[in-house]
Amino acid sequence: MSIVIFTDEDAAVVKNKLVIEGCSKEHLTVQTVSKTRYDPQGTDYPVNVLRNLAFSKVKTTHLVYADIDFWPSESLHSILNIQSVKERMASDSKLATVVPVFQMNRRCRAYKDCRDDNIPFMPKRKDELIGLIKKRQASTFDPTNEGGHGSTRYISWKDQKEGSYLDLPCIRSNRYEPYLAVRYCSELPPFQEGFSGYGKNKMTWAMQLRRSGYQFSQLGEAFLVHYPHLDSKSRLEWNKKPKELQKVDSTLVVDVLESKKGSNIDLLSYKRARVDALFLDYKDWLRDNVTDSSRVPMCENALNDDVRLWVHRDAGDESEDNESEDNDDGNDVVEVNEELAKETEGDAQE
Repeated sequence: MSIVIFTDEDAAVVKNKLVIEGCSKEHLTVQTVSKTRYDPQGTDYPVNVLRNLAFSKVKTTHLVYADIDFWPSESLHSILNIQSVKERMASDSKLATVVPVFQMNRRCRAYKDCRDDNIPFMPKRKDELIGLIKKRQASTFDPTNEGGHGSTRYISWKDQKEGSYLDLPCIRSNRYEPYLAVRYCSELPPFQEGFSGYGKNKMTWAMQLRRSGYQFSQLGEAFLVHYPHLDSKSRLEWNKKPKELQKVDSTLVVDVLESKKGSNIDLLSYKRARVDALFLDYKDWLRDNVTDSSRVPMCENALNDDVRLWVHRDAGDESEDNESEDNDDGNDVVEVNEELAKETEGDAQE
């Protein structure tokens, strides 16, 4: 396991702490990135620097990429070692194996990190996860961000056999940012380190994977669950808005900014606007420097992601603004979670 931790502590000291907690010394590589050097204010976490460093110490042919706040199902490792799974991975160097992600609700009403309440209920098995979903105590990850994981076929995953693959027919949003198992080789693009703190740091990597010809295919039975931590300082920095935008729907921000009301807003003093500007530059770079070898197309009614940007939009964006939804799973997050909560043959009984 390759871990990078954002701390001023020495890596050897951190590794020793993890070994004491039960991690394997032989199979653990720890690197650290200095808080004092990279983010003394605590609002611009260099997340993609950490991700690339973690990748650099991988010693296996493949890796599972997950942030530290996503906990793996207890069977993830064994599923990845099923012979048919290994054969599929070996047969395609550009296979992006999607590990579906979920979230558990905080177990205490107060806005605090109630670890003693949360940790015992973090689901390790699929039946435990489905049980929490039925009780409305868990759901697909981040239902407020439909584009983030809406391309994953969650309803199909519920009945998918362990270790089976389901190729995604299309991608519904440029904001799709799945957690993946991929082959670690020179073809694998790095994360873009210009994106730091909160916002667009994962989706830009997934966009390059798609354009580079990676096949996105979800894996049956495997999953990750987000631990319900409090908002980070980076997220709070991202959330800041000028008063003129406080109660404006995200799809109408551009209208306000182009009006007289928004003419005096210093946009670039806000983290979100700076990230959006960088994102448009990144899209230009991607178009001009990475040949479009995509094997998974954008859906015909893909979300118009640029409508949410605070800065100018490219009129030639490949995604079309369309309010209709596909008539399949993985789309309306409310419907998906309702469907997951239904009893079906083979469900574990509570």
